[in-house]
Amino acid sequence: MLTIRCENVGKRYGNEWILKKVDLTFEGGKCYAIKGPNGSGKSTLLKILVGYLSPSFGKITYRDEVEGKEIARDNIYNYISLTAPYIDLIEQYTIKEMVEFHRSIKPFINNISGDELIEMAYLTKQASLRIDEMSSGMLQRLKIAIACFTDSKAIFLDEPGTNLDDTAKAWYHEMIKNTLNKRTVIIASNEVDDFLPVSESIVLTDYK
Repeated sequence: MLTIRCENVGKRYGNEWILKKVDLTFEGGKCYAIKGPNGSGKSTLLKILVGYLSPSFGKITYRDEVEGKEIARDNIYNYISLTAPYIDLIEQYTIKEMVEFHRSIKPFINNISGDELIEMAYLTKQASLRIDEMSSGMLQRLKIAIACFTDSKAIFLDEPGTNLDDTAKAWYHEMIKNTLNKRTVIIASNEVDDFLPVSESIVLTDYK
């Protein structure tokens, strides 16, 4: 389980503050909702938490509760999985090639194979389809499946319901429930349907 602590974290671009005085603890094994209107800083906070962005001030610490040790920020990518609209997959790869490429870098939980992941994403018939030939809904299902089945201690989901129809959203909820297994889950969205039963809701307008 991974615990993440933010101490007085803030982010600004030029003279504009996106976030101020964020003091939060995300405990291992719990599910958190990050809410707020467009422009409130949801994606910015997620990018800071996963190491895509550095905070303008403040401190973030990561602790592996099972191993009882802190994790260096530079190594946090080894412990997390992420899906977001700004995460691109390699367009020239087929679905099968993309899954196997990812699996060669980070293994999947329960030692599932690439073919098993593709089947659970309901993409078996499309496995030879190139990424740039996929529909937006199919692509989102693939990204969610990769994030959920990657052997990670924390899952970060930014607007996971993007381009999902009602059937796919029900599938997404089942995916998260079935792969939670004591992992920390942080979901950022302004869509109610994107959230599972959560341990805590965080409203970013409180940190302006």
